[in-house]
Amino acid sequence: MEPINHFIMVSENINKWSDIFHSKLITNKLTTEYALKLLFMQKIKYFSQRKTTLTIFLDDFNLEEFELNPKIYTILKYNSIDYGIDIVYLNEYTNINDIFTESVKNHIKLLNDTVDSKIQK
Repeated sequence: MEPINHFIMVSENINKWSDIFHSKLITNKLTTEYALKLLFMQKIKYFSQRKTTLTIFLDDFNLEEFELNPKIYTILKYNSIDYGIDIVYLNEYTNINDIFTESVKNHIKLLNDTVDSKIQK
């Protein structure tokens, strides 16, 4: 079974990404509690054989800027791939289209539609 991809955007400017991401998939900070939830979610899915990957896009942020618990910070910084989490620093890319290819945009749109359908229920 091929892994399912999920995406989250962390950005000060939420409106900047509203044309790509559903508002529920954008946040302006990464807290210890939120990071812990993401790690647990990924670990549970891993052990239940529901392989998923989670990409956390950081727009004009570095992981060091968040007041994360040191253990959570270390896991995200050095071992996130063990949890199926990929952290992408957008400021390292000169062309945003290198990241947001049509395939990624289409997948994010599918996620956005899923979020919308769950909200309407």
